[in-house]
Amino acid sequence: MLQRESKHSVSCLTRNPDDIFRLVFVNRINHSLLKYDQIYRVPGNHLARMSSSNLRGESKAMTVTQKIFDVLDRGLQGRIESLEFVFSNITSAFISEKGAPIGDLTIGLFVKPENINRSIDKGPLIEQKELASEFRRFWGKRAEARQFKDGTTVECVLWDQSSALPVLEQIILYLFARHFSASVETSKHLYQTQFRTCFRQELSHMDASLHLYDRIRKDSEKLSQSLQDIAKQPLQIRQISPISAHSRQTSIKLTKSYGNSLLPLDPIELNVQFEGSSGWPSQISAVQRTKIAFLLKIREVMEEAEVDLSESSVGLERTNSEFCNIAFLDVKYPGGLLFRIRIHHEGEEQLLKQMAESSSEGPRVQDEASASLESYRRDFINRGLLTQLVSTLSTKFPALPPTIRITKHWFASHMLLPHFDEELVEIFCIHVFTQPHPWKTPGSPENGFFRVVHMLARWNWALEPLLVNLSTESRISTSGLRLMRNHFVSLRKIDPVFNRIALFVGTNIDHEGISWTRRRPQKVVAARMTMLARALDDAICYSDPHVLNLSHFLTSRLSDFDFTIHLKPKFYNLSSEQDLSTERSKSYKNLITQNEVSISLDRRSLADTYFAELETRFSASALFFRDPVETKVIAGLWLREKGSRNWKPSLAYSSEPVASSKTNAEVQINKEATLNDIARLGGDMVSKYELF
Repeated sequence: MLQRESKHSVSCLTRNPDDIFRLVFVNRINHSLLKYDQIYRVPGNHLARMSSSNLRGESKAMTVTQKIFDVLDRGLQGRIESLEFVFSNITSAFISEKGAPIGDLTIGLFVKPENINRSIDKGPLIEQKELASEFRRFWGKRAEARQFKDGTTVECVLWDQSSALPVLEQIILYLFARHFSASVETSKHLYQTQFRTCFRQELSHMDASLHLYDRIRKDSEKLSQSLQDIAKQPLQIRQISPISAHSRQTSIKLTKSYGNSLLPLDPIELNVQFEGSSGWPSQISAVQRTKIAFLLKIREVMEEAEVDLSESSVGLERTNSEFCNIAFLDVKYPGGLLFRIRIHHEGEEQLLKQMAESSSEGPRVQDEASASLESYRRDFINRGLLTQLVSTLSTKFPALPPTIRITKHWFASHMLLPHFDEELVEIFCIHVFTQPHPWKTPGSPENGFFRVVHMLARWNWALEPLLVNLSTESRISTSGLRLMRNHFVSLRKIDPVFNRIALFVGTNIDHEGISWTRRRPQKVVAARMTMLARALDDAICYSDPHVLNLSHFLTSRLSDFDFTIHLKPKFYNLSSEQDLSTERSKSYKNLITQNEVSISLDRRSLADTYFAELETRFSASALFFRDPVETKVIAGLWLREKGSRNWKPSLAYSSEPVASSKTNAEVQINKEATLNDIARLGGDMVSKYELF
């Protein structure tokens, strides 16, 4: 173990010279939840019963631990890189000469994520009598001979992947029962942390979502091929780029449709880029309307070609801007998957850049052009590049996608996810995989999640930029790092109190560092993220991992907010709605719904639409928070909680006179009236609201 740690430290110093000395030699890094991929504990009183010898103290501890090590090292061969043993009570384990109880034993595992869940362990060929006999003695009744497609017959052990227990835990429990005379019931003293219990729903969705992501991939390829085969297009398609979290296998916005299969809540987004042409208009507003014509033509041709679609329609978005993309084509397949297609015209960037820099344009036009340029780069360039990079990294790091989904679940459980671009959360997670030092790369979702929380808790975003390498093949160049740091310093000089941009996250594809943070989060949201991360990180680092109650850190108290808006169950509980439609169909045959999936998705989108409307109409009054996966409650913070100001006709929020004002000219936000307006906007969706 000493040699392994020494080699890893040398590797860190060689590959990462920037500030690595402090990470390796100054900071405390022996926190078990951050260091190991998985941990188990065997209490000392059980260890004492595992050896029948009369040895005591150090001799007995060494005898028992050596036997456990040998058994686990052989039984988990191929599934783990290494394992380490740590006693929680060194005195009672090794020093006591009076036979005091052996201290609790913590088993830390460094796993191989590509093999950890395999269902079969192969042994020697059945013709190798001596080796086969030894294999059967070790595995007992679980060993059996099986013939494979290549004609060989080998000894092997099968494990149940559909069990509630992970395969690795099944193996460990069986090995203890087999080699230490402990029944399955008494082996319950060997347990992992509460991670799987707290994230049970999310982890179950992970297993079920594998089939969904395979469907998304196949239907995406089918749609891309259908678009490529269109012969009547004015221009040939050059590239079709997936850009949504569903294509990266990192989305948590999934729901069970009618039939109990998972479907995405959001459309699966694709960008379509045509070959270059001089026929595009030279006015940005005309370009956006030309896109509408292209999308209408695509829809028409697909209908004529009788492509296997259930429905398609052209829609509009961001119609209040003349410079941003305003059109999309929604295409739904019979299985319920909904794709959203937008057209990418690379000439937009130059047109918007000229308008933003032109002195002949007014300040309003320049500001709108600058915002549209940033939106274009984010939606049509950076999101596509990030999708490619995440797909590549997911192949190399199998634990990355589940780590991202669990981290998003943590943000959502605290109602923070609407204030963070999903891509930003993914970059947080990528950081701990591509720059894991001083530890090794995470090999499990739980270890990856704890590392992300630790990073967020220790990141002083007010004074430090977060610079993330999105590739394992190369490092960010020295000039690139210098450029990003200079941008950060300039940004803080322009905006020292973080009114415009709170977080600076630079990457290989975004040296400006604000693609994912220009619009959000605000500094109060960023501060809450840090506070919540620090609370959980303190528990991770300084609490016993086997008594750590993670559930306490996965919910936010509603009393932390200024007010809450409660929605009626039928607008967020899909299962009750499906049950309702089933009951109706039993009573009234003429009310049988032909498309339950569409109704479920539409009903969920009502909460999304309501939340978006609140953010638009009341942005000057409050900040709104919710869990986007299941919006039961919308919480809010008043933006003008403290102080008052002189009244003027152009106030953007409802106001009332301050009672203590001497001039009757000072006003403050009218909370009761604002909440009444919020409830009135929700109509039948709102069951009640509370003002704290």
